Amino acid sequence: MHLVHASQTRTQSSQVVTLFVHGYGSSAHAEQHMVKAAERAGVTRTVVRADVSTRGKVHLSRKFSKQAKNPIVEVQFAANREPQSTKNAAWLHQVIVQLQREDHVQRINFVGHSKGNVDIMTYLLRYGSDPNLPRVEKQVAIAGPFNGVLRMTGSNSPLTKAGVPTQPTATYQRIAQLRRTYPQGIRVLNIYGNVNGTNADGTVGNNSSRAMRSLTVRAKSYRAVMISGWKAQHSRLHANHQVDQLLIHFLWQNRIKEVR
Repeated sequence: MHLVHASQTRTQSSQVVTLFVHGYGSSAHAEQHMVKAAERAGVTRTVVRADVSTRGKVHLSRKFSKQAKNPIVEVQFAANREPQSTKNAAWLHQVIVQLQREDHVQRINFVGHSKGNVDIMTYLLRYGSDPNLPRVEKQVAIAGPFNGVLRMTGSNSPLTKAGVPTQPTATYQRIAQLRRTYPQGIRVLNIYGNVNGTNADGTVGNNSSRAMRSLTVRAKSYRAVMISGWKAQHSRLHANHQVDQLLIHFLWQNRIKEVR
């Protein structure tokens, strides 16, 4: 895939808020490389930290105006090793409700890394049909373990023609209802890494990440991009220049051709 440098293309300006959600055992630090790349490309000057306590209390580092251009919110869970995505989804819901109440946010995008993607999918499963919440416009998944991680039996099992795992793990089964309920109108970009032809990023098998297609059959569009090379390793994907460019092109420049 040929990538045009982000600065060569005009960035679109809107009030859509993009939330970055980190993975298991991680923090907002994992989001910094991508956010800084967006800032350097002139995407936004408004970056907010949303710290979520172990009890789900949300503290926003700053307020921003209704006219803020492409604001970004870095979500950080204090309980960053919480195994239950239902709890993380409830905390994410608290963040979004607070943004809606304090900053009048009406439209959002999601960017997730690793387990953060399962948390986002669980949010969409539980709250995606609520018309009173901000509308989700775009979702980017990076290294998503939609059928679990490599240490789980069947996580990298073959997929059917419809993209459904032939050996669905408990992770996939918990969010499989999205095949019928995923909110229509969302544009999806799925990014995953293949290190040295292993069909995995070292932590998540490619088929586990690719299983996202079967969960988003109702999406407005879907595009998957595989990243190769040593920088395609699971924890390096959120500090990968190619991933930075894909995010900027998809979220703020509408340069990526989308397919279903």
